[in-house]
Amino acid sequence: MSYCTYLAANCSLPLKKWPDKDYPLEINIDTETKSETIFDGDADDNFALLPIGADDAYSGKKAAVALCWNYYTEGRAKQVIEYIEAALKECECVELWRVWLLGDNEEITPSIRLNTILKNELTTDMIREIDNYDVFIDGVYNPHPIFRCLRIAKTKE
Repeated sequence: MSYCTYLAANCSLPLKKWPDKDYPLEINIDTETKSETIFDGDADDNFALLPIGADDAYSGKKAAVALCWNYYTEGRAKQVIEYIEAALKECECVELWRVWLLGDNEEITPSIRLNTILKNELTTDMIREIDNYDVFIDGVYNPHPIFRCLRIAKTKE
């Protein structure tokens, strides 16, 4: 299956479609260093928030949207923070999740690492950390992944 970073809440989460503008997509793989670079124009609007069924999410919240981008940029993360702040006007908390989407035949039980912060504590570095988080230890698939959830609360609970 694959990794998924998504937002979940008990209020409406509007979608954000991919921009209409075409952006370049360059993927360079260096076989010697086993590293890769991805370039997609670095435009801050080059991301989307697309629907995923709340039933498919691990949060138990009413609404969920997948955060779709080729890679993190500071500008994109700032827009995600603005999006979360707007959602917090309608609900008490928004959760930012990093999970491995399980297939129908996969019978694994993930652990969940949950942290709660107040909305004014949310930073772009936290979004980058969640989006880069590897649910498997050292990138090795195992039957007990650790999913991450950052709960952003409007007020102390």
